[in-house]
Amino acid sequence: MWLKASAAGTPVTLETLAYKGGAWDVRFTKDVVVGTEWQQGEVAFRFPKPDDANYHEGMPETLYVRVMLRRDAGELWVDDMDLRAATLMSEWEAWQALGMDRHSLVADPRFVDAAHDDYRLRPDSPAWKLGFEAIPVEKIGCYQDPLRASWPLAR
Repeated sequence: MWLKASAAGTPVTLETLAYKGGAWDVRFTKDVVVGTEWQQGEVAFRFPKPDDANYHEGMPETLYVRVMLRRDAGELWVDDMDLRAATLMSEWEAWQALGMDRHSLVADPRFVDAAHDDYRLRPDSPAWKLGFEAIPVEKIGCYQDPLRASWPLAR
C-alpha cells in the first residue's frame, strides 16, 4: 500500500490479523513512520499450519487488514492497497527466484578434513556434480622451491 500523512514523522501501525473473539488471535504488526510524500508500506501474514504454535483447530482463512494512525489528530492517506498471495521461501530461494545464482548449490562441500586444514574434496562432494575441478592444493601456500629466497619461512 502507499501511505502519506499531513505531517512528517507520523507514526502508523500496519497490521494483518485473523481472530475469533475470545478464542484466538493471530496477528502480524509493523510500525512505520510516514512523511508528507507518498511511501510504500507493507506487512505480511501467514496462516498458521497445524504444527505451528499459534495454530488453532477450525481456523477460517479470513484475513483482516488494519491501518492505524497512532496520533490523536492528523490525516493519513492510503492508496493502492494490494492483497497478494505469496509463496514462503527462504532467503536463498528468494535470491534464486530473482534469477541470481540459479545454478549454485548450498551444501556441505564434504572436505577431507577441514578441522586439520585439509580442504581437498571427498569423492562424494556435491561440488563435483557442478563441474568443479580439483585444485592442486599441493601447489598452494608455502612450499620449497629453488626460486624462493629462503626456506623455511621465518615466523
